[in-house]
Amino acid sequence: MAQLLLSTCTEPITVLLLGVQKVAHRILGVDDDPYILDLLRVLLESEGYLVETFDSAPQALKAAIKSPPDAAIVDLMMPEMNGLDLLRALRYDTRTHNLPVLICSAYYENLASANSELDKPDVYRLRKPFHVGELVDLVTEMVSKRGLKRRKKMPSGSSGPGRISAFAASQP
Repeated sequence: MAQLLLSTCTEPITVLLLGVQKVAHRILGVDDDPYILDLLRVLLESEGYLVETFDSAPQALKAAIKSPPDAAIVDLMMPEMNGLDLLRALRYDTRTHNLPVLICSAYYENLASANSELDKPDVYRLRKPFHVGELVDLVTEMVSKRGLKRRKKMPSGSSGPGRISAFAASQP
């Protein structure tokens, strides 16, 4: 019988099960359309990601600052606070200033040339409607690049502050 032991922190979850290690990256999804939020959750969880969704940008901002995710997928046009304002707020806070953000919108072309925020290295763009394979590929690229940046900053052998580790072990 296997037993799962968890330590609590905010970094990706590392799972060691039968000798195979897998990191479950946290993805924040923000959209005012519940259908899109459900799609993000089902699609990305089936790929092994941990997904937290919000229908409000201010709520998502609070959650991201409290516990920074590995990447965010943000709708451009939302009430209260639009995707660009959320992106600016994430860039302003030191805990989330390097967070990879995927901006999704059917209205992307109208804003792409006018906003330099969309031309930053950690900002990705995806036009709605999108192909699910393209979304998964972009999220994979986002978390991979973020992981490389983190490893460059950490001393060798360091797992980093806040790493969650889960280990499956046989119970005696």
